[in-house]
Amino acid sequence: MKKISNTTQRGGRYHYKLTIPSDVRGDLPEHYEYDHGKKAKLKHHEHVRFTLGTSDPAMADILQQSHTAKLKAMFLAARPQPTIIRTMAAMDEQRLLDRIVNDIRSKRADPHHNPALLIMEAVKSHGDTIDPRYLTELQHKLLLATHADLANHTKTAALQNIIASKLSPRVDDPSQLEILASTLLNNIGERPLYLTQPTVKDVIDDFLNPDKGNRKRSNYSTLLTILETHYADRPIGSIERDDIYDIRRIIRNLPYGWHRKKTKSPQEQADEIIELKEENEEILEKGLEPQPVPQLLMNDTAEKYIGHITQFFNWTIDEFGKKYNLSHPANRIRGKTEGSKRTNMTPEQLTDLFTDWEPTRHNNWGWAPLLALFHGMRGNEIFSMETESVFFDYGDLWVIHLPHTKTDRPRWLPVHPKLIEWGFIDYVSMRKVAGEKMVFADVHTTKANNFYVGDPQKMMKEWMEERGVWNEKQKFHSYRHTYKFYANNNKKIREVDWKTVAGWGMKKDAAAKYADQIPPSTLITSLAELEFGIEHLVKPASYKS
Repeated sequence: MKKISNTTQRGGRYHYKLTIPSDVRGDLPEHYEYDHGKKAKLKHHEHVRFTLGTSDPAMADILQQSHTAKLKAMFLAARPQPTIIRTMAAMDEQRLLDRIVNDIRSKRADPHHNPALLIMEAVKSHGDTIDPRYLTELQHKLLLATHADLANHTKTAALQNIIASKLSPRVDDPSQLEILASTLLNNIGERPLYLTQPTVKDVIDDFLNPDKGNRKRSNYSTLLTILETHYADRPIGSIERDDIYDIRRIIRNLPYGWHRKKTKSPQEQADEIIELKEENEEILEKGLEPQPVPQLLMNDTAEKYIGHITQFFNWTIDEFGKKYNLSHPANRIRGKTEGSKRTNMTPEQLTDLFTDWEPTRHNNWGWAPLLALFHGMRGNEIFSMETESVFFDYGDLWVIHLPHTKTDRPRWLPVHPKLIEWGFIDYVSMRKVAGEKMVFADVHTTKANNFYVGDPQKMMKEWMEERGVWNEKQKFHSYRHTYKFYANNNKKIREVDWKTVAGWGMKKDAAAKYADQIPPSTLITSLAELEFGIEHLVKPASYKS
């Protein structure tokens, strides 16, 4: 078996080991972060050691090359630098360095540019006023700034070795850069893969191509906006785990309605929220009143977008992986779900919600919470109902047909007797006579969103806030959980019946097969037994005959 440099094997897994030069051991940072959150000791140690977490020799070789490049750059940076006459303040120097590095990275996708040549071009275009005595040190710092970055974003082992061996030594003479550029071009042979890969923008355009046949890709708009805003010109293979962590951090700190703020990027908006949270922590420690934090994306929404990261890169690997030998930066990165699951409402909260409740409020949208509570229906199922979907079935029974559900399995459920008593059928009949297609007025879909949410969702939130029932655990979807709690704790109601009405799946056994065949005329027997203790609080609709 081929020997992998700077590694040993223990128990089948590869472990990394690199000797730390004696002249820098006291000047290094305390630790080196080799995995997200995991650190190896550096300062005053003879070696740096840690596990690579893999038993695959090819992967171990790629990882050790990347770590070696980063560590050697750290060793070089720790060595004393020669004194040089400076012509800039430290802040101006950092701004110039940042500007040049960003310029280099923005051009990296261009196959006509070589890394070393890019550095020379950038210094030339940005450094016209730089003192020649300062120019050498500036070029050297640029090499350090882009060294690890270049090593991480290439998949060609030969190129990584060249970068590690040729860029690490100090470059005191600007003319050495030309020699370095020539050496790179001569040793690479073929153009490095990271210069020929499609950019993130190219991949997004391909992902959204309607010819690919995925009708749900519009749901990825938040993730794709972040990717395109911050990584558009990056080669797709240059996206690393740290980039994914940044994307996840942005999503979890995005304010509600962030996409309407055209003047600020998603990252800028998220950074403002993070800074505000940190300031509030300091304020609370002083016993003062914290500043109000803008409403963020709902936890479930944020977690859905984070889940899209893995799904997007699954597609990317299937589409481009074999050609470009891409790694999957989002594998196992989602982590523990933040926030909380929805919970059912207490009897006291139900009383607060439905005291003097009028189904006719806001153009009859007041029926929505009742449909959600008494049938376990989802918000999208409620507001996408058509008038023809509510009809009188055989056996003197009113039925709701839901052709489009979350699980893509149509449902037929009986209308609860209480809703009929309060006037729901009379309301639907009025809409039918008026020639209206939808049960609820002023609901629609858009090209970017095939769900009947938006304004109805905002209204449901306002109503719950108005009655003092709205928090991280209890939102509109909690009506569905309340239905489940009361139905499951009512001995007169069969589990297979209440799950069938609300569309919850059964275990893959005879019960599941049986559930598919339960007609509404049988389900109504159980549904009629469902009570919540608020039936006397709801006011029958005024159009009830």
